Amino acid sequence: MHRGILAAGAVVVIAATACTGTNAADDPPIIDPGAPGDSPAPVPTEDLEQGEDPDHNEADAKFMVHMIEHHKQALEMSELAEDRADRDAIVSIAERIYDGQDAEIKAMQGWVNSNVENPEDYEIDHSEMKGMASPEEMDELEGSSGDDFDQLFVDLMVTHHEGGVTMAENVLINGSSDTISGFANEVISTQRGEIARLENIIDD
Repeated sequence: MHRGILAAGAVVVIAATACTGTNAADDPPIIDPGAPGDSPAPVPTEDLEQGEDPDHNEADAKFMVHMIEHHKQALEMSELAEDRADRDAIVSIAERIYDGQDAEIKAMQGWVNSNVENPEDYEIDHSEMKGMASPEEMDELEGSSGDDFDQLFVDLMVTHHEGGVTMAENVLINGSSDTISGFANEVISTQRGEIARLENIIDD
C-alpha cells in the first residue's frame, strides 16, 4: 500500500516484446486533451520510460497489462466518431481521447516490457473488465450516426472512463510502485475531466 471490438468472454493475452533501447525522448508524450477546442497539452511520461521499476508488485503489473487492453477499446470507440458524429465537439474530444490514450498505451507497453516477465500470466476477460462496452454495444455504436451516435458515444465513453478511474483507484490501494501511483493519479485526473466534458457536450 502506498500514497497516493472483442467478444465478451474472449481472453486476450498481451505478449511481451523485446525492449528496443530507444531513448525515452523519442517516444510520444501522453496528451492531456483539455476542453473541446483547446490545444492538447503533453503530459510527461518519463517515469514510465525509465526502464526497470523494482518497487512494483503484482497489483501494479496487473493494472498496467489490463489498462493497455482497456485503452484499446477507447481507441476503437474514438475512431468511429469522425464519420458518424453530429457535433464537432464530439469529433474533437474523440480525437483527443485517441491521441492521449494511444500515447499512454505506448508508454505502458514500454513499462510492461521492462518489468513484467510473463504478461500472459494476466489473462483478461473483457466481460469482467470495468466499464468495457459489450460487443453488442460496440455494434450499435458502429451502426449509429448523427445525434444517436453522439448520445451513445457519450454514454459508452463515460461508462468506460468510470471503469478506468476505478481501476486506477484500486491500484493506488493495492500497488506498491510510486511510478504507477503517479500514472494512476494522472489517469484519474484526466478521465474525470473528460467525463465532465463529455457530459457538458450533450447538455449544451
